[in-house]
Amino acid sequence: MSAKAEAFAAELTLARLGGKAAMQALAEDHLPLVGAMVARFPWHGREREELYQQGVVGLMKALRRFDPARGVAFTTYAAAMILGEMRMLSRLNAPLH
Repeated sequence: MSAKAEAFAAELTLARLGGKAAMQALAEDHLPLVGAMVARFPWHGREREELYQQGVVGLMKALRRFDPARGVAFTTYAAAMILGEMRMLSRLNAPLH
């Protein structure tokens, strides 16, 4: 594990122990990732703000579920979770033909 990955793992552990405010601060550090995922998502008439909000839900899920011991970068894991939440929103609100 790289030094950067170890530092993030330690930060994540402290945030999980520190409670809601600590997790929120860590999430705010990663909000640009949500913005990047919204920019590349084929939003097909969805409001960008709606996709962004759902992306933040995915980011929070990623922060809660991420396991640094698996050897995957957090951003790789989080990007998949964020896009998954956006896809779910698109499927739930897709018009029926």
